[in-house]
Order: sequence, then C-alpha cells, then structure tokens
Amino acid sequence: MATLSPGELRKRDNFKRFKDRILKGEGFTLDKDKKTKVVIGGKNAVATKKLLAKLPTVSALTENFKVKQTIILPTVNGGLVKLNSLYKDVEFAGRTQASTAKEDYALALLREGINTALRKEGTDFIIVRINNVDYKVNGITTQRKVGGDVKSDFNLTFNRSSVVWISHKDGGGVKGFQQWGGVTSRAGAFFASHPEVLDFAKAVKAKTNGVMPPATTYARPIKDAMLRLRSIYGPDYGAGSFGFNSCTVVLQGDPILLRENNGKYTLKSDEPFHYARKKSGVAKESVSDSYQPTLMAIYKGDRSNFDIRGARFAIQPRDSRNVTEFI
Repeated sequence: MATLSPGELRKRDNFKRFKDRILKGEGFTLDKDKKTKVVIGGKNAVATKKLLAKLPTVSALTENFKVKQTIILPTVNGGLVKLNSLYKDVEFAGRTQASTAKEDYALALLREGINTALRKEGTDFIIVRINNVDYKVNGITTQRKVGGDVKSDFNLTFNRSSVVWISHKDGGGVKGFQQWGGVTSRAGAFFASHPEVLDFAKAVKAKTNGVMPPATTYARPIKDAMLRLRSIYGPDYGAGSFGFNSCTVVLQGDPILLRENNGKYTLKSDEPFHYARKKSGVAKESVSDSYQPTLMAIYKGDRSNFDIRGARFAIQPRDSRNVTEFI
C-alpha cells in the first residue's frame, strides 16, 4: 500500500480530508508498522490553526514544509514526521485501493490477535477451531499471487505452511460486499463456459439487443450448487482439499479471535462469516439468503462482456445491488 505524498493528496478530495483530520486532531498511521499513530498539528489549537493557514493548497504544503526533498510536518507532542512515512489508509484510497487497504487492516488485526494469543498462552502455537476442525496456528501470511490471481487473500500458517485459507471481503453489509467473483475468461473456463452463465448472457443480449442500458442491472438465481460454491470459495472447491483457490472461510469486515473455555480459539468477524462445510463434493452453503450467489449483468460503460456493449457480468450476493429485473 502507498504512503501519502503531494501526488496522492491532489487526488479526489484527499487534501480536504488531510486538513480535516489535522483540524480535528485525528491521528495518522505510520506506514512502517501500520499501527503507530501520530497527530499532526501545533502544541495547542491556536498553533494548529496557524499551521493550517499555511496549507491552502498542496503546492503551499510543498513550499512551506519541504526540507531538501522531503516534506516534514510538526506533531502535537513537539516532534516531526515525514509526509511519506504516513500510511495511505482507506480514507485516502480509491475504490480498488480502498479494498486493499481494508484487507491490509484486517490482516494486521489478525496478526496482532495471533501474536497476543501466543504470548498469553506461552506456547509455540494456538489451536484455532473452524467448522469443528482444529488447526495448529502460529502465524499468518498474505499470498495474492501463485502464478496468477488466487481466491485467498491471506492464510493462517503453522511453521510457515498455510493451514487455513481466507478470502476477505470489505465490511459494510451486503451492499459493501462488491462481488463473489467474475464469470468471464479471466475467472477461468469453469465459469466462462458454464451453461447457466452462457444462457444468462444469451438472455441479456436478447433483452438489450447487444447494448446495455445505463443504470441497469439484470439478474438470475443460480441453480447449480457447484457454481455457487466455487464462486464463494474458489474454482478448485470440491477437489478434496483446501488451498489458494479453495478457501476454508470467507471473512467480511474485521477478524476476531475469541478464546473459548477449553483454551481453543474461534475465528469470527464483526460481519457475516462463511465457512466451507466440505473439502469435496457439494454441501449446503453457509451463507444467508441475502448473500446467495446470483448472476448479474451490470451497466459499466467501459466493459463489453459477452459481446454486450456496456455490460459487466459477475456473480454477486443477491441483495448487493438494486436489480432492475430478474430474467
């Protein structure tokens, strides 16, 4: 994840957000550990207002606080902090970057939870119980690439080997979820050539004459259980083992490690938490009705999925969008 810079502050309304945070005395996170907070400002409210008076524009920030090639700002405790040492958190990120920022934050929370549990127990590992299965855990890793995109975002590890694979989704309820996954060739042949996907694309093309109307979403429930399950947990779900493309759990929002009376830990989250019931074969999904995987065609001006101009196809939670029509 990037740090703050004049270029980042010029994007969107980031500079206003930057100044508002200084005015309110809210902290910035240091990039080095994604945890330590610093508050930019003067030693009192009057001094902070004088500081903000020197920041009418990003150019003024550069002119007034640049030392050699680095922008250095005062902190309320009398210290100094470099602008490029500040973590570009979710408030300063675009949508894709925001998703990654939230994922990084969830990863940091879970890592701290594991380290705290290890210190508390005084052991080399803790037991994390998921769906009545016990896993030895003493670390966490992020693995987004294994010869291409993978479903898991970070994994619980034991002696550096992955044992629990986690797909992380943004918080904010079903509306903030974005999607389960894609259905074009980029998602893989299973999705792109699935009969239900192709039939839905055919129906949308007939409905639109090949041009998706603006502000339109068409949808269709999915009948095939394996198509639903692989959209949730990854394209390798059902092959007999968990892995990068067959996740153990899907976690939305912030992760929580809870210690049970038996000394084992349970992995939860502050929003819906979904777990794979089986390693192989078809099992009933652990997702609620509002999160049920649903085929959707959404207007997106720069897309042309399945030769329909302005259409983006995906599998999304049923209630993630306002659907124009189920077809």
